[in-house]
Amino acid sequence: ICLLRQLLELKGFYRKDRFWVKLEKIKFVASCSPPTYVGRKQLMGKFLKHAFVFYIDYPSNECLCKIFTTLNTLPQLKKDHSLSEKMTNIMIELYYFAKEIFTTDVCAHYIFTPRDLTLWVQGIIELTRLKINLSIQDIVEALFLRRSFCF
Repeated sequence: ICLLRQLLELKGFYRKDRFWVKLEKIKFVASCSPPTYVGRKQLMGKFLKHAFVFYIDYPSNECLCKIFTTLNTLPQLKKDHSLSEKMTNIMIELYYFAKEIFTTDVCAHYIFTPRDLTLWVQGIIELTRLKINLSIQDIVEALFLRRSFCF
């Protein structure tokens, strides 16, 4: 954070050979978790005075369904769009279940976000890219078992 602050305030930095490198027209965009999350620290006011801070909440259940139904529309599922919807509904239901049962009160690192759903979808996409001759049922079972053991 100190380096970012220096870049914003002084518009540059010194290289190892003590030559000043001037920066122009730079912007920093960041995504931060709250300082209440495990391993996170409060950002200093001296740094934040240079930043616009926006709070964007997680998407609603309806938005999650739309987003992940679209992402789950694999070539294998194009024949039956209802499979994509069913798979998404199960994923989101399991996500909310895990979020409700495994709270930070139980263990500090139990933090579930829509990112977990995204990782799940990425796993499905990766399995289909491997071009292994797996049925949709095999793919879904493998991923549900794998992710559910992570909870």
